[in-house]
Amino acid sequence: MTRHFPIRYIAARALVLTMALGIITACGQNTPKKQARDSTAVADTNGIITLAQCPTEYEGLKVVVTDDIMKATIYQGDQELQTISDDEDEPLATDGDKSVHFMDANFDGHVDIFIGAGASRTYSTLLLWDPTTKQFKRYGQLGEPMLQNITLHPASKSVFEGGSASAFAEVFSRSIWENNALKKVEELTCVSDAEQYEEYEVSAPYTIKDGDGKTIATYKKIDELPNQWKAVVEK
Repeated sequence: MTRHFPIRYIAARALVLTMALGIITACGQNTPKKQARDSTAVADTNGIITLAQCPTEYEGLKVVVTDDIMKATIYQGDQELQTISDDEDEPLATDGDKSVHFMDANFDGHVDIFIGAGASRTYSTLLLWDPTTKQFKRYGQLGEPMLQNITLHPASKSVFEGGSASAFAEVFSRSIWENNALKKVEELTCVSDAEQYEEYEVSAPYTIKDGDGKTIATYKKIDELPNQWKAVVEK
């Protein structure tokens, strides 16, 4: 005798099988789960993601940083994936800040790791996930780039960073990823004292230049800035 199962029973069995296959695939890759969106964090109304918006925990990944911030050990659940340390015996971050945030810094769909405060005039470490080697790779050397006040804009795949340049000025950059490196495409210089214009080669309080230093636009008020830049400056 042929047995006939209700449709809802068949659907439920299919769902269980699909979930099981998904888990097997993920475990077999031995890699942090690929993200379905541009970042681990949700962009704000201006479309940007600040370091403060990025989570300090992410789907079984854990980073243990030593008290002297000389070494970071990365775990996936109970399994040790990798240990990161500086070749020149320098800390991974300065000012005693060993905070950890997860983000998709290069917009490739995989989670990356940021260690440090990411504040003005501080060193931080960005670890990018390499899906080929299945390892995290440190981007740049200590303090290069500074990665201060890092802000992500997933829609344009841009990384904003920068901050205080002096008592009278702030300088921010917008970069895009090219060949696994950040390439500066725009720079915003904010000068609060007109007497300092000559030093910073500007003629207005807010000046946007391209990657070659050519002036694109000038603005007298912060409210006149394009929304992305305004949000970066005000954050």
